[in-house]
Amino acid sequence: TDIPAAVHPADETVRPQVVTKEANPRYYSLIKAFKKKTGVGCLLNTSFNLHGYPIVNTPEHAFFVFENSGIDVLVLNNTLIAKNNLTKPTHVGTDVRVLENNNITYTSTSKSV
Repeated sequence: TDIPAAVHPADETVRPQVVTKEANPRYYSLIKAFKKKTGVGCLLNTSFNLHGYPIVNTPEHAFFVFENSGIDVLVLNNTLIAKNNLTKPTHVGTDVRVLENNNITYTSTSKSV
């Protein structure tokens, strides 16, 4: 398979969810942009939490998981936060903040950063 992480290990099934432009234009655009860049027209949707913690329900919890996990990038509404081991995004259309040593050190509101 092209996306082995999408296959459930217990029963080797997948649980696809169809996203239409009419139902969720923003998410649809994200999937379309991801396909253009990677050739893969889907995203893996999984629970967002650390082992032993509840599923994230607030921006504060999301940032806690981001800081304490291997996640490289966190998007909260129109803000993208990237850890310092990444190069700056070239086009995001959002506010961009880069986290270095637990401090946000780079901020831009430009579409090209």
